This record gives sequence, C-alpha cells and structure tokens, in this order.
Amino acid sequence: MFGQRTTYRHYLLGGLLLITAACNNNTPDIDALIEKHDNEALHQRRNEIQKELQNLQEKAQVIDNYFADQDNDQQTALVTIDTLKPTVFKHYIEVQGDLTTDENILLYSETSGVIQQLPIEKGQAVTKGQVLVVIDDGGLNSQLAQLQTQENLAKTTFERQSRLWEQNIGSEMQYLEAKSNFESAQSSVKQIQRQIDKSTIRAPFSGVIDELLVEQGQLSMPGQTPLLRLVSLNNLYVDASIPENYLSVVKVDSEVEIFIRSINEKFETKVEQVGSHINPENRTFKTRINIPRKIDLARPNQIASIRLNDYTNEEAILIPNNIIQVNGQGESYVYVYTKDDKDKTIAKRRLIELGKTQNNQTEILSGLESGDIILIDGAKSVRDGQRIRLQN
Repeated sequence: MFGQRTTYRHYLLGGLLLITAACNNNTPDIDALIEKHDNEALHQRRNEIQKELQNLQEKAQVIDNYFADQDNDQQTALVTIDTLKPTVFKHYIEVQGDLTTDENILLYSETSGVIQQLPIEKGQAVTKGQVLVVIDDGGLNSQLAQLQTQENLAKTTFERQSRLWEQNIGSEMQYLEAKSNFESAQSSVKQIQRQIDKSTIRAPFSGVIDELLVEQGQLSMPGQTPLLRLVSLNNLYVDASIPENYLSVVKVDSEVEIFIRSINEKFETKVEQVGSHINPENRTFKTRINIPRKIDLARPNQIASIRLNDYTNEEAILIPNNIIQVNGQGESYVYVYTKDDKDKTIAKRRLIELGKTQNNQTEILSGLESGDIILIDGAKSVRDGQRIRLQN
C-alpha cells in the first residue's frame, strides 16, 4: 500500500514539475506579452494555466479518495449485531420481608399450680384439642363433686315442686325458691368446671411443639410462666414493608417473585393484602403475600427477597445496558448497523431516550424501533460513520 501511494504521488509530482517547466519555457512569451501590454493575451494565458492546475487537482483528489477508501478498508471494525423486536417487559421493585404465620404462639397457664402431667415432647406433632399440659387443680374436682350432689338435690326438689305447682298445690314462693336454688347450683357447677378446664391446656390448632419450656412438677404461674411454643407451618405467608411511593402500583393480586435465599427456594405468587396504614417512622405500608404451596424447609422469621411487578410493557424495545453510551451533553446513544451512499456497511450513531431498567436490559422509549439493527460486540470501539463488518 505504501509503495502504491508513493508511485501515484510521484506521478502527481511529475505532472506539477512539467507544468512548472512549461511555464518556465513560456516565461519569455509571458514577459514579452507583459512588455507589449497585451492584456487580452495575458488573460487567456492565465486561464489556460488555471485549467491545467484544476485538472491536476481533480486527478489528485481521485488519488486521495482512493487512498481514503484503502484506509477505511484497513480500519473496518469487526462487530456483532442484533435485530430489535418487541418483547414483554416487566419491571420489579425489590424489598425484603419475613416469613411469618399467625399460628406461632407461646402458651401460658390461666391458673396457678404444679404441673401434674406433661404428655408431650419437643418436636412432637399434635392435633387441635389434644391435651398438652395438666396442672394440679388444687382440690377443685372434690368441690365439683360436692356441688354436683347439691345440684342433683336442687334439681329433684325443683322438679317435685314444679309438679305440685302444676296441680295448684303449694305456694308460688315455694316453686320460685326451688327454681332459684336449682339454677344457683347449676351456675356453681359450671363455674367450678370452667376453673377445672383451665388447669388442662389443649392445643388451639394443629402444629408442632417447637419449644417445651417447663418440666413436670414445676410450679406454673398464670400469665408469667410460658409453658411451650406451638407452631404450625401450614399457613405461612410473607410480611413485607413497602415504601409509600409505591402505594399506587402495589395492589391486591399484584404479581410477586419470592426468593428465600437460605433454602434456595424461588416461586411466583400474588399480593394477598395491602395495609391501610402508613408507618410514620419509616414511611412504609404493610403487605401480606401468600405462599401458594407447602415448602418443607420454610420457617417463620426467615428472610425473603421480594420482587413486586410495578410496570409492564407488552411490546417493549429492549437493549443491553452495556452498549449504551453517553455524549458530552449527557445524551444517551447507541450505534446501528446501516449502509452509506456507496452501499458500504457502517456504524451510525443514534440518540435514544431511556425507560426503565431490569436484568441488565433497558427499555427504549424513543430513538429505536422494531426492525432496527444494533451493534452489540464492538459497539464501544467504533466511531460514527466507520465501516464495519460482521464477525464470523
């Protein structure tokens, strides 16, 4: 290439030298014309020389263009491309939440006494209504037996007095007194029975004994001594606090992606409930997110990463983040694959307006459309108008 360029330039230089020589050979003529003050002939001679110079300049430009084409061919960049087409784009906001359940409670006794029976073990599965703890009733069963005897006597007296009253025998006062005694005896029995029932702790729901906090023979104090923790994993949900500026986009049935990193569990679900209260301390509102299936390793208080769908475009134009560049005016641009007026493939700079970004892809609001071909690999090493060719 260098030898060819040198040869052509030698030709050009030779031509210029010939003109110079011709001008020198004709110098006496020009001097003679000047001495004769032959202005018309001088104008004619000058025009002839200018035409010769213009002709050589045009030839020199042809040579320059040839060399420029050769240089462009040598500087052709290798690129890869992608043809844009509409695709579904979903944007998500990301927050953290905790797995929780309404069936995770500490059980306390409602009466004081020594723990008489503890027919359960830690980790044992129990069913709703099953006896968990029995506390010494302090003689309440004996009192119950006495009251039941009194109740039976009062019932017999009342029934007899009722029959007499129906036969118009006896006074109304005797009938009402017998009725009152029977009802009072019934009330006393029910009251003692309720106290006795409090000495027997039963499972309020089916679950697992997660913690056993007492031993048989230990003294239990009402409201002070926790007996055990009962947990059910059947109705777990995710509790999350969402910034208030997303209140207009987070609704019941909004799509959600949940990832529990500690057990590497990922699933899709929907928002079940949106809170009506804004926490004044952190400006967030509560959401309850349903867990659609049982997950064996899921436990209350595990941390869950939450991705809430806040924006969807069914026909979005998306491009990779790493091909987007910014000029000195802060405008974003990419390079598209096109052809110049010589039918050569070139990189053409295209200004674009950016939308939302998700998963290393950015939505394009304007500047690109379906069918445009963008540069991918090599996009940041080309310049506007540079010739390009595709990598094999």
